[in-house]
This record gives sequence, C-alpha cells and structure tokens, in this order.
Amino acid sequence: GGEPPRPKKPQTVRILEALRDLAAFAPRVVGISCYFWNVEAALALARALKRRWPALLVVLGGPEIHPGRAALLRARTADALVVGEGEETWVELLRRLLDGRAWAGTPGALAMGAQGPVSGPQRAFIEPLDRVPSPWTAGDFPRDPAVWNTALLETSRGCPMDCSFCTWTNRRSKVRRLSEARVAADLEVLGRLRPKNVFVCDSDFFWDRERGLRLARLMRGIGEKNDIQWYLEVSIEHLDDGVLEATDHPCFGLGVGVESLSPKVLRLNGRNPDLRRIRASLDRLRRRTTRAEVNLHLICGLPGETRESFLAGLDEILSVPSARPIVFCAQAMPGSRLAGSMSHLIRRRR
Repeated sequence: GGEPPRPKKPQTVRILEALRDLAAFAPRVVGISCYFWNVEAALALARALKRRWPALLVVLGGPEIHPGRAALLRARTADALVVGEGEETWVELLRRLLDGRAWAGTPGALAMGAQGPVSGPQRAFIEPLDRVPSPWTAGDFPRDPAVWNTALLETSRGCPMDCSFCTWTNRRSKVRRLSEARVAADLEVLGRLRPKNVFVCDSDFFWDRERGLRLARLMRGIGEKNDIQWYLEVSIEHLDDGVLEATDHPCFGLGVGVESLSPKVLRLNGRNPDLRRIRASLDRLRRRTTRAEVNLHLICGLPGETRESFLAGLDEILSVPSARPIVFCAQAMPGSRLAGSMSHLIRRRR
C-alpha cells in the first residue's frame, strides 16, 4: 500500500549526480559558473554542496554574479563571488587557499571578512587575451568523438555596442581578440573531436572583417572535412558580399542581429539606426542565394516599438527568401539596462 514515490524533478536528479561525481574525489573547493539560463540550478547546487559538506569552499562566478549578489555570502551559499573575468581571479583564490591566506580583499572577488562581505579591488580586463590558457589545446576534455555533440568556441571578448536588452552592456569594453594562431590551434582540436555543432561566442564575428574572413575560410575547410557546423553571430550591417562568399557553405549558420527596422526603436535601444546599411544587406540577401543557414533576428516588444512598426519590419524580413526569421520577445534580463531604470530611454526619446 501507500502512495507511489513521486518522480524526481530533472534538476534534482542532476544535482544528485553532481554530488555523486564530486564525492569521488573529495575536493576542498568547487567553482560554479552562473549564467542566465542555469543560475537557479547553479545556486541550488551550491546550497546542496554546503548542506552535504559544510567545510567545502564554494566559489560562484559568471555573468549572473555581481556585487548585488553579496547576500549569497551572508547566507553561506558561497564563500567567494568572482566578479568579471574569472580566470586570473580564480587562480589567485586557489593560491591564497594553498598559502593559508584569507580570500577577503582578493582583486576581482567578494568574500566574507570579519565584518561582512569585502569587495576586493576591481581587476582589469585580461589583455592580451592569449594569457588565458586554451581549454581545447590543454587536453582537459575527453578525446572520444562519441562524447561530443555541441561545443563552444571563443575567439574574442567584449562588445562596443550599448544595446538596452543585452546583459553584456554592464561589461561594455573594446573588443579584445585571441591571436589567429591560438584560434587556429583550437580549430584543429575541434576538427579532431568532430562535434556536430560549434557555437562561436563572439558578439560579432566580423567586427574585424579581414580577420573574420580569414578564420571563416579556415573553419570552412575544417567543417567540410569533418562534418561540423559553425554558428556565428554577425550584425546585419556587416553582412557584405565578402562575408556571404566566405560563409557560402552548409557548414555555416549565421545569426544575424536586425532587432528592429524602426530607426526610432534602434536609436532608443542603443543600436545603429542606419536603415540604408541594413536594407542594403537585406537586398544583398535577396539577390544572391547562400548555402549557409541564415537566421534574421527580430525582437518583439522593445521600447518604442508599436504593433504597426514591428509588423512592417517583419514583412521586410519575410521578403528575404534565403533567410529564416527568428522572433524573440523582449526580456528585461538581470544585468541589462531594460531591467533597470527607464530614465535613459526617456532621455534618448527626447
């Protein structure tokens, strides 16, 4: 008799699996990266770790970690928070642990001090970016191709744009790029691993057009030989004939940021309002066929957008036969300007 056991939630199952895996080698410290899409599960895992092993040190980092999360330290969910780029801060935290030094005051981190959370000095952006070791060439991943379906690749960091809807805005900086030799070495490893899809994390792969073209040609050769599809982000105004030619192969997927075709909406939300350049790129797509998968991104519900202006923009996108429209709903994501005060939008509108 009695009630049948309730099925466990998938998140609970994943947390139990993580606890089991960690128990196998009994670490002194665990680092967890927190993103918009996993932050709730990441915090649940951190709490479960502290319940299971109270002496275990937990460090949280990633885009969702900022000084406003200091309550996580007071609640003992974490022992340190890494703010901003984490590679060098993480190494320094581990050095301090091995040396028996306190974490409070570590540059780029928040940690508990005697009187509460202590914020260390802000750490400068890592430059040159090649100082960051490559996870691909370091051999830190299984080399069995059967393991791989999707991989992430970074060739640059930073974004000079000021989009109201993007969480990168609070880390706005000049674009810093990995050397082409470093990227080529990473691409060689990915060619051997043969993941089905590789998502390139750059804000716009063709900010540096000539560099982007050289790397795209290299990717094309590797993708064609190893049946890999590369997904690149590119702003609509950078989609010129050279970019379309270099990516004219089924191994490429292009996520093309249009967002809106209303100059008022673009200006209000920190985008380039030059419709002449945008429409020139759309006309280019209408004139030529491409074997790449081209997805044109629109956002529905941005400040300043009306039903009429959005539908007019959607009609223009639908008139491009070689591309597929993808419509996102505007979201006030934590860390974006849309999630904060609207005063900047009111000033721009005036």
